[in-house]
Amino acid sequence: MKQRTLDKVFLIFFCIYFFASMVLPNTLKITGKIGISEALFILIVLFYFIVAFSRENGIKNFFISISEFFTHKLYISLTLLLVLMAISISYSLEKPLAIGESIRFFTYIVSGFIAINEFKEISEKELLINTFIFASLVISLVGLGQMFTGKGMTVDIMINGINVPRMESTLGNPNSLGAFAVIAFFPVLMLGIHTKNIKIRALYFILDFLLLVNMMMSFSRNSWLALAFGVVILTISYSWKIIFILIGGGFISLLVPSIMDRVKQFGDMSVNSSRLNIWAIALKIIKDNPIKGVGIGNFIAYYDIYIKNYPDYDMKFYRRFPTHNDYLKIQSELGILGTLTFLSSLLFSLIEIFKASRLKRSRYSFFYKGFLVSFLCFLMLNLFDNTMGITHLSIALWILIFNARNNFKTIF
Repeated sequence: MKQRTLDKVFLIFFCIYFFASMVLPNTLKITGKIGISEALFILIVLFYFIVAFSRENGIKNFFISISEFFTHKLYISLTLLLVLMAISISYSLEKPLAIGESIRFFTYIVSGFIAINEFKEISEKELLINTFIFASLVISLVGLGQMFTGKGMTVDIMINGINVPRMESTLGNPNSLGAFAVIAFFPVLMLGIHTKNIKIRALYFILDFLLLVNMMMSFSRNSWLALAFGVVILTISYSWKIIFILIGGGFISLLVPSIMDRVKQFGDMSVNSSRLNIWAIALKIIKDNPIKGVGIGNFIAYYDIYIKNYPDYDMKFYRRFPTHNDYLKIQSELGILGTLTFLSSLLFSLIEIFKASRLKRSRYSFFYKGFLVSFLCFLMLNLFDNTMGITHLSIALWILIFNARNNFKTIF
């Protein structure tokens, strides 16, 4: 097989892996513990070595790529964060949890490294964007199918004494679906606004409507807040007309009684107290372990222990519960150095996305204009949920962040 053909086949295979990682449920396993996306990752890495080493001066160029990778602030901060995770395994109460999270984060970095080195031209980078958009469509359609059939929804919520099923699509959790829909909403919106072809524009807006329906029917209050936050940002930074999306969408949504009742729960302390109690436990753990934390992924291992010591924060039926705040999670599990490294990686990610959004007018830059808003929404979502722990969303975020890295010079 010619090298050019091999390169193209690899790009397609990577996009298949990217799509599968976003769409396929975590419950789909090839063996007891290895999922389809994990198996595809292993194949992708092996395929990458074959492709890279088959090129002229392949081994030399591979090591040059690695050395260049570690000269960039974003990649250095992510690697340092991975090192801190690996070190924390040694003092974790439940080492399998720490090992699992460390390996998962390692896969994000490796996937990003491959994306940077193989998807260089703008046409190649748009392949990843197209894959993300197609995945968003599939997830939205599955969610819509759940809404009409009532099948596949495993989580419900009590609203006014009635159990209301929550849409989750293939992501396994309604909050995960809500977060994914928010992240996808703004890039698709910006592509729709800037696309001149009326038919394609209509398709983008239809997809955004589907994402909005999924967001609403997930009953994720966090995603609703993030959507409103993103619309306000876009209104200030782009056009005041965007605010009509918030007003119109909000008005229509409130016509659905269950959504209206869910909105009223924003001010219901009996509903909100659970998160406040969890955060109080997180602060206790942070106070006792400020320097190195308790080990990545191990907050849930210590949660039950601290509940026994602080029974005032105990909530019936809540055991081994996560922090519902990624910033508290990192501080409680990796300590102050972990928090500083994590925040640095977010800052450098934001800079990369901003640079991509400022390139000359193109489909690539329009996507990243919207993704910039999505990333800010993601930072807000981290305040109320463990968004980084959503594997479907994390792989999408990190590959798209790495995809924002480019050598295109023209800025407008």
